[in-house]
Amino acid sequence: MIARMAEALASNDCVRVAVFPHYTSNPYTTRLIDELNGRGYDARGFKASKSIGLELLRSFRPHVAHVQWVEKQMVRATPDETRRTAARFLWQVRALRLLGVKVVWTLHNLASHDSPDPELEREVTNRFAGRVDAAIAHCGRAAELATQRFAALRDKPIAVAMHPGYAGVYGDAPSKAEARARLSLEPDVPVVLSLGQIRSNKGLDALVREFVKLRDGGAGEARLVIAGSGVHEEAVAALREAAAGRADVRIDDRFLDDAELPTYLAAADVFVAPYTRSLTSGAVLLAMTYGLPCVAPDEACLGEVLSAQGELLYMPDEANGLAEALSRAFAMRNRWAAWGEANAQRAAGWTWGSFVDGVETAYRSAGVATPSCPASGRWPAAPGAIAAP
Repeated sequence: MIARMAEALASNDCVRVAVFPHYTSNPYTTRLIDELNGRGYDARGFKASKSIGLELLRSFRPHVAHVQWVEKQMVRATPDETRRTAARFLWQVRALRLLGVKVVWTLHNLASHDSPDPELEREVTNRFAGRVDAAIAHCGRAAELATQRFAALRDKPIAVAMHPGYAGVYGDAPSKAEARARLSLEPDVPVVLSLGQIRSNKGLDALVREFVKLRDGGAGEARLVIAGSGVHEEAVAALREAAAGRADVRIDDRFLDDAELPTYLAAADVFVAPYTRSLTSGAVLLAMTYGLPCVAPDEACLGEVLSAQGELLYMPDEANGLAEALSRAFAMRNRWAAWGEANAQRAAGWTWGSFVDGVETAYRSAGVATPSCPASGRWPAAPGAIAAP
């Protein structure tokens, strides 16, 4: 049976790529799939599923299983659930490889944001790492950190493909005056922005506390805006407690649709990513795309992508690192525009095309054939697949 299925996989000249987990609300995997299809692959997106391997074989028979956020396939609310779910997923990955499917892993995170047992997660992720044919890191630092954490990854090829910017994804930004008017913000007061899901690992309550200290210490007029959906109730509660009674701190705890993002970014003068644990950050790349200077920890990929404005970086293990970086940012307001322009230029250089060049390097390292797939040769649409347009 295995031989017959492996023969079926090799019977079509198209190189079929299954990208999962795929979220239609996230432009990252959507753009990846579009770019792959434009290069002659037959790429489809699939949602996370406990039977993902079986679904792929039944409905698509891919040559490449391109895994994104692997924790979504393995980590659950309790250690026992995580063990069972991880064992099921790892068995399916093994079955895919026995059938000749190449497994490629993009290193978005070193650990999930919600793990009930970090050491267990590290163990099962290392087992998964031992089953991949190649990996993709968004920067050189990420590749180094991943091999330090996962011993099984050390003998695997890792391609570095810089996380692309978001030019053209969310549309043009309005003028600053128009954006401030839409959000009922004063036209001439500096605005500090943090954008994205409100999670415990984001360090947002610390940002509020340090901003308040800075303002009360004589930094001048400013507004802090934190906007995004509250994933962790305790994180939202901590934010509201830290901001209680402050007219200069605004928390927009709600889902922001795509059309709103350029407005928030245009209204801001400085972006802050006070993360306590991060390998890379799409939010920072988004802020850079829209020309904002960014205060962030000098950690993993953040230090690499923000090297043009190093004065705003801080060491994540320094007790007063965030406070001092915010203070430097306010003391050097005359450089905000130059830093923002430098960030926008760097983000513009990290295109989806150059990113997929790196993805293809990983595919070749895994032994994937050169794609050549005319529209007439693509696999029929099937339940479970989220076909790119």
